[in-house]
Amino acid sequence: MKRQRQNKLKTAVRLAVFITVLTAVFTVNAFAAGEDIFSLGDKIIRDVYTHIAGISTVLAALMTAVAVITMKFSSTQQKSDQAWEWIKRIWKRG
Repeated sequence: MKRQRQNKLKTAVRLAVFITVLTAVFTVNAFAAGEDIFSLGDKIIRDVYTHIAGISTVLAALMTAVAVITMKFSSTQQKSDQAWEWIKRIWKRG
């Protein structure tokens, strides 16, 4: 009988600790620096988009430079035409 009580008490304590930990983990502060969650989310999304657009622009410029160098130093007209098509594909998608 005493053992059953101890087991129930241990289970209750474990459950209380588990619920407390879960509450602490999943509690989200919806107001950060005086903003609501939607304006904060919008600000984060715009910041991420700006960074992605900047990286994409740098990569497009780098790939264009490689294509131009390939076109200038190509030994055949076919390689030069392929480089030109590559440039057109890079800037058409951008």
